[in-house]
Amino acid sequence: MGSQVQWAQAVSSAKCIAESEQSKGKPWQVLLAAVVLGSLGLMGSNSSFAAEADTVTADAATATASAAIGPVKCVSNVPDDYKGKVWQIGTDNAFAPFAYVDANGELKGIDVELFAAIAKNQNIKYRMCSDDFSGLLTELNDGKYDGAMAGISFTVKRAQYFDFSKHYYNSAVAVVMPQDMTKVLTSVEAVQDKTVAVKDGTLGMDLAEGLQERQKIEIKTYTNTADSMQAVESGEADCLLEDYPVAVYELMSGKYPSLVIAVPRLPNIGKSESYHFLVPKNNKDAQQLLQSFNQGLDQMITNGTYKQVIEKYLPEVPASLLSSDKPNIVIKPEVVKEGSEL
Repeated sequence: MGSQVQWAQAVSSAKCIAESEQSKGKPWQVLLAAVVLGSLGLMGSNSSFAAEADTVTADAATATASAAIGPVKCVSNVPDDYKGKVWQIGTDNAFAPFAYVDANGELKGIDVELFAAIAKNQNIKYRMCSDDFSGLLTELNDGKYDGAMAGISFTVKRAQYFDFSKHYYNSAVAVVMPQDMTKVLTSVEAVQDKTVAVKDGTLGMDLAEGLQERQKIEIKTYTNTADSMQAVESGEADCLLEDYPVAVYELMSGKYPSLVIAVPRLPNIGKSESYHFLVPKNNKDAQQLLQSFNQGLDQMITNGTYKQVIEKYLPEVPASLLSSDKPNIVIKPEVVKEGSEL
């Protein structure tokens, strides 16, 4: 309980710093014992859904590899020769369980199913296509897409170019490491000279870079979660910083028997840890799309469809994936200036 109180105090302190700096707060309590404030770069279940959960979870073993080797994949609710307005929506190709290309080459995930359901109840004609997240928001800003939905968090920089929907998922950073490492990496000092794995363009990457400003660590960047997990499993890296739901989904594949979540969902201090649908600013048509998305999301939450989709992809987390060690970590707030890139 002591460490939880320290974390709460640190989050409160960090939030004050964020507000005073007019920037976004990014909490980071882990083995690394830090709270980093910064921005990201551009970057009771229904039985029918529960029955699909095992199949969905199994996709985690192949989703990332399929996305890497295949062409762009799209889903649409209109035929190719449809003559009316079709909204072009961009999403990630390797962000399971939110958006990914599965072993059969099909675009799947929470974001894909949520948008499809919203489009149905709001009569939105759309085409959603997979893309590399590293360039997704640049392409949204350039007009290739009318909207983007790929587990995208709020940042002050992004808010200059895009309008955000209501949040559709509350996320947080998780820390993944081998079980035996949880007894070693218990303080800021213990992280000295260690290697931290991150996925390019993620909150975890920002947090690692923030820590690197205060002490000597090596950061290894990967293009997908599977590769970063494997790096920790093989000893190439000492730990991984990844969004909690993504870490859970990948670990449930069973490919990483030595890994556990040492620190699960960290306390949420604001919009920076929530996922949103984005549209370009100063675009009247896009504002219509955004309004329809918000209305459709509200309907899904009310009628229970939202919960069904989430639980289909993210069932209860097995206790074996969570570390049994509860290190007493003293948290210290840190500040990282917001980057210049989208």
